[in-house]
Amino acid sequence: MALVADEGSGAGGLVRLADLIAEARGEAASSLLLDNGDLLQGGALGDHLAATGGFGPDNPHPMIAAMNALGYDAAALGNHDLDYGVAFLQKALSAAAFPVLCANLFRGEGGTLLPGHRVLEREFTDDAGRAQPLRIGLVGVLPPQVTGWNHRHLAGRFTAGDCVAAVREAVPRLRRDGADLIVTLVHGGISARSASRQENAAAEIARLDGVDAVIAGHQHRLFPGPDFAGPD
Repeated sequence: MALVADEGSGAGGLVRLADLIAEARGEAASSLLLDNGDLLQGGALGDHLAATGGFGPDNPHPMIAAMNALGYDAAALGNHDLDYGVAFLQKALSAAAFPVLCANLFRGEGGTLLPGHRVLEREFTDDAGRAQPLRIGLVGVLPPQVTGWNHRHLAGRFTAGDCVAAVREAVPRLRRDGADLIVTLVHGGISARSASRQENAAAEIARLDGVDAVIAGHQHRLFPGPDFAGPD
Protein backbone atom coordinates (compact mmCIF):
# COMPACT_ATOMS: atom_id res chain seq x y z
CA MET A 1 0.00 0.00 0.00
CA ALA A 2 2.90 2.37 0.61
CA LEU A 3 3.88 2.11 -3.05
CA VAL A 4 0.33 2.90 -4.17
CA ALA A 5 0.41 5.96 -1.91
CA ASP A 6 3.67 7.09 -3.56
CA GLU A 7 5.61 6.66 -0.33
CA GLY A 8 8.75 4.68 0.37
CA SER A 9 8.03 1.35 2.02
CA GLY A 10 11.47 0.56 3.43
CA ALA A 11 10.84 -3.09 2.67
CA GLY A 12 13.49 -3.69 0.03
CA GLY A 13 14.13 -3.31 -3.67
CA LEU A 14 17.21 -2.45 -5.70
CA VAL A 15 17.41 1.10 -4.37
CA ARG A 16 17.92 -0.25 -0.86
CA LEU A 17 20.21 -2.99 -2.11
CA ALA A 18 22.48 -0.58 -3.99
CA ASP A 19 24.59 0.25 -0.92
CA LEU A 20 24.92 -3.45 -0.04
CA ILE A 21 25.98 -4.26 -3.60
CA ALA A 22 28.61 -1.52 -3.48
CA GLU A 23 29.81 -2.84 -0.12
CA ALA A 24 30.08 -6.38 -1.45
CA ARG A 25 32.00 -5.18 -4.49
CA GLY A 26 34.40 -3.38 -2.16
CA GLU A 27 35.16 -6.68 -0.42
CA ALA A 28 36.40 -8.36 -3.62
CA ALA A 29 38.84 -7.17 -6.23
CA SER A 30 36.87 -9.09 -8.87
CA SER A 31 33.15 -9.73 -8.99
CA LEU A 32 30.10 -10.18 -11.19
CA LEU A 33 26.54 -9.01 -10.55
CA LEU A 34 24.02 -11.61 -11.76
CA ASP A 35 20.29 -12.25 -11.37
CA ASN A 36 18.17 -15.35 -11.98
CA GLY A 37 14.88 -13.75 -12.93
CA ASP A 38 11.42 -12.57 -11.87
CA LEU A 39 12.50 -9.00 -12.48
CA LEU A 40 9.43 -7.26 -13.90
CA GLN A 41 6.43 -8.47 -11.86
CA GLY A 42 5.59 -8.51 -8.18
CA GLY A 43 4.71 -4.95 -7.18
CA ALA A 44 2.29 -2.14 -7.85
CA LEU A 45 4.72 -0.35 -10.17
CA GLY A 46 5.11 -3.45 -12.34
CA ASP A 47 1.33 -3.83 -12.64
CA HIS A 48 0.94 -0.12 -13.45
CA LEU A 49 3.54 -0.26 -16.22
CA ALA A 50 1.95 -3.39 -17.66
CA ALA A 51 -1.39 -1.58 -17.81
CA THR A 52 -0.08 1.69 -19.22
CA GLY A 53 2.98 0.66 -21.22
CA GLY A 54 4.63 3.90 -20.19
CA PHE A 55 8.20 3.00 -21.10
CA GLY A 56 10.39 2.21 -24.12
CA PRO A 57 13.97 2.20 -25.40
CA ASP A 58 14.41 5.93 -24.68
CA ASN A 59 12.47 5.73 -21.41
CA PRO A 60 13.46 2.37 -19.92
CA HIS A 61 11.35 0.25 -17.64
CA PRO A 62 12.38 1.41 -14.13
CA MET A 63 13.60 -2.04 -13.13
CA ILE A 64 15.82 -2.28 -16.21
CA ALA A 65 17.04 1.29 -15.64
CA ALA A 66 17.98 0.40 -12.06
CA MET A 67 19.82 -2.75 -13.16
CA ASN A 68 21.66 -0.79 -15.84
CA ALA A 69 22.69 1.81 -13.26
CA LEU A 70 23.95 -0.90 -10.90
CA GLY A 71 26.03 -2.45 -13.68
CA TYR A 72 24.50 -5.90 -13.88
CA ASP A 73 26.61 -8.33 -15.91
CA ALA A 74 23.76 -10.69 -16.89
CA ALA A 75 20.38 -12.05 -15.86
CA ALA A 76 18.12 -14.99 -16.62
CA LEU A 77 14.41 -15.08 -17.35
CA GLY A 78 12.00 -16.04 -14.56
CA ASN A 79 8.49 -17.41 -15.01
CA HIS A 80 6.85 -14.23 -13.69
CA ASP A 81 8.68 -12.14 -16.28
CA LEU A 82 6.18 -13.61 -18.77
CA ASP A 83 3.08 -12.70 -16.74
CA TYR A 84 2.41 -9.63 -18.87
CA GLY A 85 3.05 -11.31 -22.21
CA VAL A 86 5.91 -11.70 -24.65
CA ALA A 87 5.54 -8.29 -26.32
CA PHE A 88 5.75 -6.55 -22.94
CA LEU A 89 8.83 -8.59 -22.03
CA GLN A 90 10.63 -7.81 -25.27
CA LYS A 91 9.82 -4.11 -24.97
CA ALA A 92 11.15 -4.02 -21.39
CA LEU A 93 14.34 -5.90 -22.24
CA SER A 94 15.08 -3.77 -25.29
CA ALA A 95 16.78 -1.20 -23.04
CA ALA A 96 18.82 -3.71 -21.02
CA ALA A 97 22.58 -3.05 -21.13
CA PHE A 98 23.24 -6.67 -20.11
CA PRO A 99 22.31 -10.05 -21.65
CA VAL A 100 19.15 -11.79 -20.44
CA LEU A 101 19.29 -15.54 -21.02
CA CYS A 102 16.89 -18.47 -21.28
CA ALA A 103 17.98 -21.77 -22.82
CA ASN A 104 14.76 -23.78 -22.46
CA LEU A 105 11.91 -21.63 -23.82
CA PHE A 106 11.51 -22.31 -27.53
CA ARG A 107 9.58 -20.59 -30.30
CA GLY A 108 7.19 -22.76 -32.25
CA GLU A 109 9.03 -21.94 -35.47
CA GLY A 110 12.39 -22.86 -33.92
CA GLY A 111 15.03 -21.25 -31.76
CA THR A 112 14.77 -19.81 -28.29
CA LEU A 113 12.88 -16.69 -27.26
CA LEU A 114 16.09 -15.24 -25.80
CA PRO A 115 19.74 -16.29 -26.14
CA GLY A 116 20.31 -19.43 -24.09
CA HIS A 117 23.91 -18.82 -23.11
CA ARG A 118 26.72 -16.30 -23.36
CA VAL A 119 30.44 -16.06 -22.67
CA LEU A 120 31.54 -12.90 -20.85
CA GLU A 121 35.14 -11.78 -21.28
CA ARG A 122 36.46 -10.05 -18.21
CA GLU A 123 39.84 -9.04 -16.78
CA PHE A 124 40.13 -9.76 -13.07
CA THR A 125 42.87 -9.08 -10.54
CA ASP A 126 44.48 -12.08 -8.86
CA ASP A 127 45.79 -12.25 -5.28
CA ALA A 128 49.19 -11.01 -6.42
CA GLY A 129 47.64 -7.93 -8.00
CA ARG A 130 48.15 -9.13 -11.58
CA ALA A 131 45.47 -8.71 -14.25
CA GLN A 132 44.16 -12.05 -15.54
CA PRO A 133 41.76 -12.53 -18.47
CA LEU A 134 38.82 -14.80 -17.68
CA ARG A 135 36.01 -16.12 -19.86
CA ILE A 136 32.82 -16.83 -17.87
CA GLY A 137 30.18 -18.98 -19.50
CA LEU A 138 26.59 -18.28 -18.45
CA VAL A 139 23.40 -20.26 -19.14
CA GLY A 140 19.88 -19.44 -17.93
CA VAL A 141 16.84 -21.71 -17.46
CA LEU A 142 13.32 -21.38 -16.02
CA PRO A 143 10.70 -23.92 -14.88
CA PRO A 144 9.12 -25.72 -17.87
CA GLN A 145 5.76 -25.35 -16.09
CA VAL A 146 5.76 -21.73 -17.28
CA THR A 147 3.83 -22.77 -20.40
CA GLY A 148 0.96 -23.82 -18.13
CA TRP A 149 1.21 -20.93 -15.71
CA ASN A 150 1.25 -18.44 -18.61
CA HIS A 151 -0.86 -20.50 -21.00
CA ARG A 152 -2.73 -17.49 -22.37
CA HIS A 153 0.51 -15.83 -23.46
CA LEU A 154 2.46 -18.86 -24.64
CA ALA A 155 0.00 -21.50 -25.89
CA GLY A 156 0.58 -22.49 -29.50
CA ARG A 157 3.58 -20.21 -29.80
CA PHE A 158 6.19 -21.50 -27.34
CA THR A 159 7.28 -24.74 -25.71
CA ALA A 160 9.49 -25.23 -22.67
CA GLY A 161 12.13 -27.92 -22.25
CA ASP A 162 13.69 -29.63 -19.27
CA CYS A 163 16.03 -27.38 -17.26
CA VAL A 164 18.67 -30.02 -16.56
CA ALA A 165 18.78 -31.15 -20.19
CA ALA A 166 19.18 -27.56 -21.38
CA VAL A 167 22.14 -26.92 -19.08
CA ARG A 168 23.70 -30.30 -19.89
CA GLU A 169 23.57 -29.37 -23.60
CA ALA A 170 24.90 -25.86 -23.05
CA VAL A 171 27.96 -26.81 -20.97
CA PRO A 172 30.02 -28.39 -23.79
CA ARG A 173 29.06 -25.56 -26.13
CA LEU A 174 30.33 -23.01 -23.65
CA ARG A 175 33.55 -24.98 -23.17
CA ARG A 176 34.05 -25.07 -26.94
CA ASP A 177 33.57 -21.31 -26.92
CA GLY A 178 36.48 -21.05 -24.49
CA ALA A 179 34.69 -20.66 -21.15
CA ASP A 180 37.04 -21.03 -18.17
CA LEU A 181 34.14 -21.12 -15.69
CA ILE A 182 30.45 -21.92 -16.14
CA VAL A 183 27.78 -20.27 -13.99
CA THR A 184 24.16 -21.37 -14.32
CA LEU A 185 21.38 -18.87 -13.64
CA VAL A 186 18.61 -21.23 -12.54
CA HIS A 187 15.14 -19.88 -11.93
CA GLY A 188 14.32 -22.86 -9.76
CA GLY A 189 14.61 -23.95 -6.18
CA ILE A 190 16.04 -26.97 -4.39
CA SER A 191 14.49 -30.42 -4.38
CA ALA A 192 15.93 -33.68 -3.12
CA ARG A 193 14.16 -35.66 -5.82
CA SER A 194 15.17 -36.09 -9.43
CA ALA A 195 12.48 -36.06 -12.11
CA SER A 196 12.00 -35.09 -15.72
CA ARG A 197 10.86 -31.50 -16.22
CA GLN A 198 11.02 -30.77 -12.52
CA GLU A 199 10.27 -27.26 -11.33
CA ASN A 200 13.02 -26.97 -8.71
CA ALA A 201 16.09 -28.37 -10.43
CA ALA A 202 18.90 -26.29 -8.90
CA ALA A 203 20.46 -29.15 -6.91
CA GLU A 204 20.46 -31.51 -9.87
CA ILE A 205 21.98 -28.85 -12.11
CA ALA A 206 24.68 -28.22 -9.50
CA ARG A 207 25.67 -31.90 -9.76
CA LEU A 208 26.26 -31.73 -13.53
CA ASP A 209 29.83 -32.15 -14.73
CA GLY A 210 31.26 -28.85 -15.87
CA VAL A 211 29.00 -26.58 -13.80
CA ASP A 212 31.14 -24.45 -11.50
CA ALA A 213 28.49 -22.30 -9.78
CA VAL A 214 24.72 -21.90 -9.52
CA ILE A 215 22.63 -18.80 -8.90
CA ALA A 216 19.21 -20.14 -7.88
CA GLY A 217 15.89 -19.04 -6.42
CA HIS A 218 12.16 -19.51 -6.99
CA GLN A 219 10.70 -21.05 -3.84
CA HIS A 220 10.70 -17.90 -1.66
CA ARG A 221 12.75 -19.73 0.98
CA LEU A 222 16.18 -19.10 2.50
CA PHE A 223 19.12 -21.43 1.83
CA PRO A 224 20.90 -22.47 3.94
CA GLY A 225 18.27 -22.52 6.67
CA PRO A 226 15.55 -24.55 8.34
CA ASP A 227 13.49 -24.71 5.14
CA PHE A 228 16.18 -27.00 3.74
CA ALA A 229 17.11 -29.13 6.73
CA GLY A 230 17.00 -32.36 4.70
CA PRO A 231 19.20 -31.92 1.59
CA ASP A 232 22.97 -32.10 1.97
